[in-house]
Amino acid sequence: MRNDRLIIPSELKTDILARLHEAHQGINKCRSRAKESVWWLGISKDIENLVKGCDTCAKMQNEKREPLIATPFPDRCWSKLGSDLFQWRGCTYLLVIDYYSRYIEIAKLSSLSSATVVAHLKSILSRHGLCDTIVTDGGPQYASDTFNKFCADYGIEHITSSLRYPMGNSEAERAVQTVKRLLNVCDDPYLAMLTYRATPLQNGLSPSQFLFGRQIKTTLPQAPQKLDPKPVNSREIQQKEKNYRNYSKENYDRSRRAQYLPPLKQGDGVFVKDMNIEGKIIKEDSRPRSFVVETPKSTISRNRRHLVKLNKTVSFDKEIDIPFQSQVSNEQSDSQLSPNQNTSNAESSNSVVTRSGRISKPPDRLNL
Repeated sequence: MRNDRLIIPSELKTDILARLHEAHQGINKCRSRAKESVWWLGISKDIENLVKGCDTCAKMQNEKREPLIATPFPDRCWSKLGSDLFQWRGCTYLLVIDYYSRYIEIAKLSSLSSATVVAHLKSILSRHGLCDTIVTDGGPQYASDTFNKFCADYGIEHITSSLRYPMGNSEAERAVQTVKRLLNVCDDPYLAMLTYRATPLQNGLSPSQFLFGRQIKTTLPQAPQKLDPKPVNSREIQQKEKNYRNYSKENYDRSRRAQYLPPLKQGDGVFVKDMNIEGKIIKEDSRPRSFVVETPKSTISRNRRHLVKLNKTVSFDKEIDIPFQSQVSNEQSDSQLSPNQNTSNAESSNSVVTRSGRISKPPDRLNL
């Protein structure tokens, strides 16, 4: 005894650890249970290793946030665009936002086809010029051959965010929230968009000043000289944006206690949280913090946030029925087999051996 705690011998440690962790509670809870009853030298460290190595606990852990990856600020207007679709009052709209000026264009879609989306994008680009890059969430309209051909013909690089990870297309997602709020609170949607485009951003200039080099006229009275074209100091804007994005990143990381998740490499077993299925890492995807994962159903791409690293090796051996061939018949003649062996050999003629080595026999239905 150690005070009022039982001293456990080495051969019983594994069993006691399993009993302490039978409800899959955390490290502190398991240690608290141990303090009430059992002890051995190093029990606290053994409990910590057990809980950290438990795949069931890993699957059920609360979601952790990784440090924010700040979006680089473009060098000029209309060089990088973000696009997304959203629903409002039963209708579907196309949204396009400029990463530099945050100027937003929206268009009501008559259908959800990729051809309709491309037609409206061409209309928008005809007014403001072609862009270098467009970022989307890779939805059906953006993943079609029609959209890919449009990007190739117009010389636009198409970048998709991680599947089921809206933060990868955060500029467009945030713009959707802004537009929906404006449309919900204003009676005139056109006046709402006009007001947004004329309102200064945190850097002191409005989206229209960035894109057109001048302030646009609104219903708010202002001096005529305010509408005169004025050059934009790009170097000053770049520095303000850099400072603002650094501040936002620090605030995000601190408020959410962001930390890097354990690294993943080829062959690691993972649990895909949004599919509730285990998988295996094939390779790292081209998109930030994304991996190509093999699952029993299909090969998918997921952001690191959706993946929980497992301590075990995950494999998927698909069972392929191969006709069973007796090895004994090649080594011994039928005359050398005993009656029991003959019976066994006859039964095995209807059996199959799977690729994993398991012998599959047809069910014996009471010999009827």
